[in-house]
Amino acid sequence: MGEAVKTSSLNGAVSPTIPVLICALAILLLSGMDAAMKSLAIAIGVYNTLLWRSVVATVVAGAAWSAGSRSKPALPVLGLHALRAAIVGVVLVSFFWGLARLPLAEAIGLSFVAPLFALFLAALLLGERIRRQAVWASLAGMPASRSYWPASSAQQAIRKTPCSARPRCSYRRCFMPTI
Repeated sequence: MGEAVKTSSLNGAVSPTIPVLICALAILLLSGMDAAMKSLAIAIGVYNTLLWRSVVATVVAGAAWSAGSRSKPALPVLGLHALRAAIVGVVLVSFFWGLARLPLAEAIGLSFVAPLFALFLAALLLGERIRRQAVWASLAGMPASRSYWPASSAQQAIRKTPCSARPRCSYRRCFMPTI
């Protein structure tokens, strides 16, 4: 009973310094990845960038999965993974398409809204019970995340342009780089 119990809470025996540093490193690495993906999407197009990203991710994840001694998932579990893959595919195309067209800081700032929506989706889709403090914190965070992505001059110009004068989006214009 005299031993200290290690916990990840701020009131526990473990210092929060290491988790904070690891989170900061993760943010640094993910921001670097976003910058690399933006430059690739501009250079070779969104579709090709996603194709090569998926190939690399499949090789790395497949190697990690193969290294373990796991059994093959059941058919219903594979169906859930297929559904998740389809949803992630739509999300990736949307994110990288926007990343190629927005300034990097605005795109990353816009992505900060995702955890705020995840809180409410966890309650809606998974039936998780969300504490009142979490709801208030996410509501307080929404205006703060909006401050990261001010309207650019291109967005302001689009707003002033009548809909009939806006160019139609074609596959080549949306997914291929301009040469």
